[in-house]
Amino acid sequence: MEKHSSELLGSCFFMSSGKKQEKKLFTLIELLVVIAIIAILAGMLLPALNKARGSAHTVSCLSNHKQLYYPWHSYQEDNAEYILPPIHPVADQQRYSTKKALWHAWMILEKLAKNVDLSKLNKLYLSEANKVLVCPANLEPEFYWNGNSKLKLSYGYNGGMGDNTNLCNGKLTDNAKRLRKITQPNPYADKTPLIGDTWAFILKYNKMNYTTTRYNDMYLIYGKGAASIGKFSAHSGGMNMLYFDGHAATTGVFYANINTGACDLWNIKNTNELYH
Repeated sequence: MEKHSSELLGSCFFMSSGKKQEKKLFTLIELLVVIAIIAILAGMLLPALNKARGSAHTVSCLSNHKQLYYPWHSYQEDNAEYILPPIHPVADQQRYSTKKALWHAWMILEKLAKNVDLSKLNKLYLSEANKVLVCPANLEPEFYWNGNSKLKLSYGYNGGMGDNTNLCNGKLTDNAKRLRKITQPNPYADKTPLIGDTWAFILKYNKMNYTTTRYNDMYLIYGKGAASIGKFSAHSGGMNMLYFDGHAATTGVFYANINTGACDLWNIKNTNELYH
C-alpha cells in the first residue's frame, strides 16, 4: 500500500514538473505576434518622437535668432546708429586675414568671442561662440568663403542693410538704396527680414541640382526665390526669421518688394508693392 502511494506521488511529481517545463516554451506563432506588436508600437511612437525632436530644433533655432539681435543692435550703439553691413571692412589683418569680414565673422570676433586668442582662431569656428550661428536641424553647416575660411553657418543676413562694400564697390548706388541707419523710416519693420534660415534652401537646392555652387550664398538672404519655405522649409512651420523690429518667429511667409523681388521693404512706397 505504501509502495503504491509513493509511486503515485512520484508520478504526480513528474507530471507536474513536465507541465511547468512546457509553460516556459514559446511557440513560433507567439514569438511572431510579440514582434508584430513591438513593430506596431514603434511605428506609432517614432513619428511622435521625430515631431518632438523637430519642435525642439525649431525652438532652439529660434532662440539663436533672438540672441543674434543683441550683438547686431549693439553695433548701432558703437557706430552712430549705422547698421552693420553684410560685408564689413576691417583693418586688423592678423585677426581676419582679409580686408573684409562677413557679418557673422565680425559678430564672432567682435561680439560673441571678443577676447579670443589669435593663435586659436581656426578652432574658434567650432567653439561655443559659433553655435549660435548654427541651426540644430542643419546637419551640414559648413560654409566656405574665399576658399580658405571654413565657418559653421546656417543663417543669412539681409544683404540690403547698410553699405555693402563688396557689392557696391564702396559706394551707395541709387539702385541699392541701402538702409543705412536704424532710425531711417521703415513702415514695414515687423516684416523686414534681418537674419533667417538660409541653410535649408541652399542644401536642398544643391541636392536637387547636383551642385555645391550655392554654399557661398549661405550668408545672405537674397529674396523670396531663395527662401527656406515651402518645399525648401527649414522647419515644419517654414523658416525661422529675426525681423528688423527685434521680434523672431517661425513663418511660412516671406515678404518682398514687388519691384525688386528682394527684401528691401523700406523702399516700398505703396502697400500694393508688398507681396508674399
